[in-house]
Amino acid sequence: MPIRAKLGFGLACLVGLQPASFCSRGPDNLDDNSGTIVETSVCKLAASPDAFDGKLIRIHAYMSRGFEDSTLHHPECAEEALVNSRTSTSPRPNIWASFATEAGYYKVKGYRPLVEDAQLKKFQQLLREGSQPYRLTGVVLIGTFYAGKPRVFNGHTTSMRGYGHMGCCSLFVISQVESIDPRYENELSYSATDWYVGLPQGCFSEQMLGVPNNTTLLAWQKAANEGQDVWHYDAKQTAEDELKELKSGSLGKISGGATEMLDPGKSGWTAQADLRPTETLLEVEATAFRKRYEWIEADHITRYAIVVSRPYWLLKVAGSAENVIWVPAGASVLKCGTPTQQKKKH
Repeated sequence: MPIRAKLGFGLACLVGLQPASFCSRGPDNLDDNSGTIVETSVCKLAASPDAFDGKLIRIHAYMSRGFEDSTLHHPECAEEALVNSRTSTSPRPNIWASFATEAGYYKVKGYRPLVEDAQLKKFQQLLREGSQPYRLTGVVLIGTFYAGKPRVFNGHTTSMRGYGHMGCCSLFVISQVESIDPRYENELSYSATDWYVGLPQGCFSEQMLGVPNNTTLLAWQKAANEGQDVWHYDAKQTAEDELKELKSGSLGKISGGATEMLDPGKSGWTAQADLRPTETLLEVEATAFRKRYEWIEADHITRYAIVVSRPYWLLKVAGSAENVIWVPAGASVLKCGTPTQQKKKH
């Protein structure tokens, strides 16, 4: 029997075996007619989804909700960054969150109805506002989990799990919002999309390039904690190192999809008017926790775009927000200019 169960709810809270947010709810939410609520985490769900299939659970998570996105995240998961995990074998969360009022689309059964109270309204308002730029919404949720099953097509097992966008994920049906976590460090990025580079005005083609995986980034943070490679505390030096690695080919491999708005064909491109210096790393966007740089090649057409950020999931290792290093979060090679001859794509 767990220690907290032996001590009882009140004493377990008194001696600090339960977090304050949990204790403030009182004991009446521990179970109900639907059965015992299982206390777990996003990371455990990611690592062993089948073990929690069909169970009513309580988790603390950060939720990202937007276009083709309604996913749960947590900084303690081994691979939180979405692009960085492409080169890792560690499980990504891949958990799609749906309110109980929306869950009928997935034809699942056994979940509790949605508690429509003040907490829910506040949570939904934060999601509508985007939780501020680069701010996932921290929240404690109760809901039912449905493990996604690997799909097999043409004899090959895919990463698709059956729920969410393109069948990406397992499913968590939200039945109650217990509390909202307002704690954010202003110096850190609480985002699931730091990898996003996008197409600036005048650019028509993008190819995502490789970035270091989270195992490497954690090693960099630990080294910086010990006074090694402290240049990672400088955003521009971090971007310069990433550019060097990309141009040398060690990270230059393709890691993601390509976006092509126009296909110029064999005739290529004509450089657009751009008075900015070439072959110089230029800072084009900047916040306290995310910066974007561009390197324009001598032809004025090819650009490397690099995003560096200070991700929230490094906080536990860093010890403080001020000690979190800058890391490469996204990189792409862009084609920018005017196609000399446009060719329709079929």
